[in-house]
Amino acid sequence: MLALILVMVAVSCTNTGSTKSNGQNEIQQKVKNNSVKKEIANKDFEKFLNQLDFLEIPNETSCFNSYKSDNAINQELSLKFSENNMEYPYKRIGSSKEYECVMFLVPADVLVPIIRTYDLNGKIIATEPLFLGACGGEPGYFHKEYFQIKSEKVITHIDSTWTCEIDEDYNDIAGTDKLEVKTYDIVINSDGTIAKQE
Repeated sequence: MLALILVMVAVSCTNTGSTKSNGQNEIQQKVKNNSVKKEIANKDFEKFLNQLDFLEIPNETSCFNSYKSDNAINQELSLKFSENNMEYPYKRIGSSKEYECVMFLVPADVLVPIIRTYDLNGKIIATEPLFLGACGGEPGYFHKEYFQIKSEKVITHIDSTWTCEIDEDYNDIAGTDKLEVKTYDIVINSDGTIAKQE
């Protein structure tokens, strides 16, 4: 009986002491879940990847989202793995034994996220923009895009366009409004290629 009481006290003390580290353990576990043991052949590519945090998944965003990253990015190194100098590497989405996936941001009227997969030498396999239309609106028209990254391999894209007829003073004409919503999945295949599925 005394042994049972001592075990209960020891467990209770251990749980109290570990409460502060639970948050840190959860973050470490997320990184561990997103990491796959493998050999990156290109050391510059490995340095490029090591600049980036993993995106927390699941993740949801829209056209007008603000993106935050605390990491300092080496632009010269990043340009080696970008398609143009306007792209800013944001975060890693995931990895497998065959590829690495990185999200980039491109400035436009809003920041446009794109995803890019690479082989382990840093060669681009596929690139896919996550927003396709011009977000925002004008009289008689409003467009918004939204996506959910449900896992390292599936991104659901929701595209909504509202339109209506307008009069000569650019006022909406009641009863003429229409809403069109399109949904499809962007799937990252096991070889790093990217496919759309409606």
